[in-house]
Amino acid sequence: MSIKCPENLLLWTCTSNLFFQYPAPQVTGGCPPYSVTCAPPPGTAFPIGSTPVTCQVVDTCRNQDSCIFTITVRKDSAAPVIQCPSNIVVSACPTPTGLCGAVVTYPAPVATDDS
Repeated sequence: MSIKCPENLLLWTCTSNLFFQYPAPQVTGGCPPYSVTCAPPPGTAFPIGSTPVTCQVVDTCRNQDSCIFTITVRKDSAAPVIQCPSNIVVSACPTPTGLCGAVVTYPAPVATDDS
């Protein structure tokens, strides 16, 4: 029987901690059903910094295995940056039907964030 933890995770928050429901580890082999426990458990408030998470599995034949992964929480202190398209000037009058109006096509703005 073996247990495989999720990959190490890097998460961002704008507060002093982050409540996070991490994915469950995967268990293969052994004698189902399995009892899997992780500490700290999913849904815990993870503080800024790195927190190791240890998961252990025990099956009905009393086989055991464990794994460890790390959840790192960083504080997001920089505002996102947005790049808008250039100004667009179009002529709206007259149209062939005599009504005023125009269809304007423009590229989507691009936003980036350090998190």
